Amino acid sequence: MIYRGSSHTAVRNVSFIQAMLSGVDENGRGFVPVGITPLPVPFFRNIAEMSAQDVAYVVVTVMMGNDYKAEELRRFVDEWIVDDMNLYQAGEGIYALEPWWGATMSQYDIIGRFQAILIRNCYDREAVSLDSVLFSPSMDDSCAAISQAFRSVIGKSPVMLQAVGTLSDIEKRQVYYMVDRDLLHLVTCDQQSLWQLSCRAFNNQTIWNGSRPVIISDVNVAALVARVYCFFDAYRLLVINGVHGPVTISPDARNDGDMLAARVAVEMGLPVNISVPSGVENTDSVISDVYRQSGYILNPRAAERWKALNDRVMETGETGVLVNPSHPAKFRSRIEPLINRVLMLPNKLHFNDIPRVHYKRVAPSVNALKNCFINY
Repeated sequence: MIYRGSSHTAVRNVSFIQAMLSGVDENGRGFVPVGITPLPVPFFRNIAEMSAQDVAYVVVTVMMGNDYKAEELRRFVDEWIVDDMNLYQAGEGIYALEPWWGATMSQYDIIGRFQAILIRNCYDREAVSLDSVLFSPSMDDSCAAISQAFRSVIGKSPVMLQAVGTLSDIEKRQVYYMVDRDLLHLVTCDQQSLWQLSCRAFNNQTIWNGSRPVIISDVNVAALVARVYCFFDAYRLLVINGVHGPVTISPDARNDGDMLAARVAVEMGLPVNISVPSGVENTDSVISDVYRQSGYILNPRAAERWKALNDRVMETGETGVLVNPSHPAKFRSRIEPLINRVLMLPNKLHFNDIPRVHYKRVAPSVNALKNCFINY
């Protein structure tokens, strides 16, 4: 499979590795695959007999096979997929995938770990120097998850650029405990402005003094592969649970990477429809209604997707599936009053009180960001 810059710039027809190391095209947009060949129908008929690793291997072979040998891809998958995801019923005809087996109990554990494994392989190939700067413009779960993944797999974290935003108490603790304080920078702007600023810095070669920077983010094509895999494995688990007939998935309308992953999965032959959320005025009411009807607890960020699926299921009778991106206990101060019960914290989410917040606050400018990378 080949890739091109999604903003239709001069960057065209690059390999997976080139797209991954470039991170974004010159306009700050991600790379998209072209020339996708759908998987054969028998693959989906037999998917219930496959393991999670087998499904992941098929996905990475389609999306990365031109750049890697079969045995390399198998090694990547065996190191990457360390546990099974869970699928739970979240209402009449609706299921939720929980990809929560990493340090932050969020989907970004899966996304970050796969990026780290592939970047390390590039180190081994000497396509990237070990002195290269890795940086991630992040928010919410992704900051802690990506940092942990790279420290575990590579031995060092990227420079983490964290936008000023609304973090839950648990997410704050994850960020401040899991991210190297010397590499955590709180940029005083919103997430969209941070992304634009990061791309400007990325394309300013005077910052890097000849080293090759890599943006680790949700836009990177390695993250795209991980998201596509999640949709495929959700379908596998549906079939294993005896669900047959038409299926609809609902990606995160606020996340371009998730939207692209859903479209790529369908182009690869995944036999599902796509229902795009159009917004919900009161997500709190969705959370409380879903819990009352089914006993399932949604992450607040999955409520819009659930509502879109519910409307579709009510209209067509199809089965709906969504990804519940992180453990709801991270938002317990918001969720507990809605469901009238106490949410127990899993062991992975237990943190001591934060005696002092450690980070470096920087202004939203390219020159300020430059200082974040000088001593990396």
